[in-house]
Amino acid sequence: RANSFQVQLNTTPVSLYDPELEMMVRDFDADGDTALIRINDGLDLNNITGIDNPTPGDVAYGFEEFTDTRVPGFTNNGIGSYAQTIDTTDLAEGRHFVTVRAFRHRASGPEVFTDFKRAIYVDRLPAEAAVLSFDPFASSPNTLQNRDLIVKSVDGTADNMHLFLDLPANLTDAQVLQMALNGQNDAGNYDVDSFVFGFNNVTTGNHVATVVTFEPTFDGVHGFNVQRVNAQQFAGLSTSTGVGAGFGDLNANNVFQTTDIAGLGNGSFETVLYSQNAQFKASADLDGNGRIDNRDLFSLGPSLVTSGASAAVLTAYDGVLLRRGDINQDSVTNVADVVALYAAFGTTAWRPNLNVDDIVGDVVIDIVDEDDVQTLITDIIGTVNGDFDLDGDVDGRDFLTWQRNAGLTINARYDLGDADLNGVIDGEDLEIWQGVYGTAGLAAQAALLTGAVVAVPEPNTGVLAALCGGLIWGACCHSRGGGNPGRRR
Repeated sequence: RANSFQVQLNTTPVSLYDPELEMMVRDFDADGDTALIRINDGLDLNNITGIDNPTPGDVAYGFEEFTDTRVPGFTNNGIGSYAQTIDTTDLAEGRHFVTVRAFRHRASGPEVFTDFKRAIYVDRLPAEAAVLSFDPFASSPNTLQNRDLIVKSVDGTADNMHLFLDLPANLTDAQVLQMALNGQNDAGNYDVDSFVFGFNNVTTGNHVATVVTFEPTFDGVHGFNVQRVNAQQFAGLSTSTGVGAGFGDLNANNVFQTTDIAGLGNGSFETVLYSQNAQFKASADLDGNGRIDNRDLFSLGPSLVTSGASAAVLTAYDGVLLRRGDINQDSVTNVADVVALYAAFGTTAWRPNLNVDDIVGDVVIDIVDEDDVQTLITDIIGTVNGDFDLDGDVDGRDFLTWQRNAGLTINARYDLGDADLNGVIDGEDLEIWQGVYGTAGLAAQAALLTGAVVAVPEPNTGVLAALCGGLIWGACCHSRGGGNPGRRR
């Protein structure tokens, strides 16, 4: 299990019985004049580049020189000493075979040698698995909903696997391991290093496989009677089985219904979303990452439209979307939720974490910040920056919001006029408002998403004068850090 180990060979003086002299006589040649080392069929083991003896047919073929210690017994009063440190990280997991070949000293003639052999078992890493296939049973390839999950032991050390389908992401490894120890989903052998478990009535969607791999390992007391275990998750196993209409058909009855989308406690998409990964449905995992979160929520609407879902289903989806943005939980999604988002800055709480852009394993490392405000504006409410009151259009009321707070640098929120979400309310925010003034927020958002060119009416001088009574000019010239106070638009 260490990153390195050392192979050592020690030789001793040799004496043989001479029947004529009736005594023991030293056989100096038998003390040996060299020794070589080889692992398996030959690996580069020392600090000499390449295999030291690369000639096929030679008795030293594939062997390496000892470079840590090399003291032949023939030149050291019969006391020979050889040592070589091996980098275990260069060896694959599992069994390897070490041969040390010690040669008798000979002035001429063929080599005479003795091999000393040991088997070693490398077990530095947990057993690694890889999914080979998730195809219909070979016996009935046209029955798409019945499938075999076939998984390979990458390093060839596994002797048992347990294969699970669509477990929720927030199960701990300990919980999954206990399921395996209880004998659930014990896979059968498929090939020398691969295992198989069959699943019936698999739905259409992105499935996730959880693989628990057991491998034998060695200790000096119990030998190979101990086990080592590893749990891995493989997401994004995409299927089209005929069971379920696709993403959004949570009950897999091949029809998109409002109850598939909305409601808590009824198995809907909203139910799975709000479980915070205590539940999983393949028909809800649109991005195929094994988790159900806002990324799937934002992708669901376009998917339902493409799939031809009814107006009622799309309305139900809109309701789910807006409820997800109800940060303060007052049953309305509006500017008060913007205020609640700002109050949550710096936290990692689930409800205000709308953009979920940084999740590693089961740990949320993304903190709530301006990106979550942007997500609320564009992805949930569906309007554009500049619509400060979030009413779906950009008009004079939004300008007045900006005007009242122009110059604010402390607690400068979006709902107060910070259109670019940089923490300062200034002329740049006014420019953003001007760019979308007079355009319905939803239409402008659609144009942004599709890349369409829309005509945005420029506010005329009379409108601006009526709105700001001339105060706009002073506000536009607000200086941040020494700008030119005399600049005019």
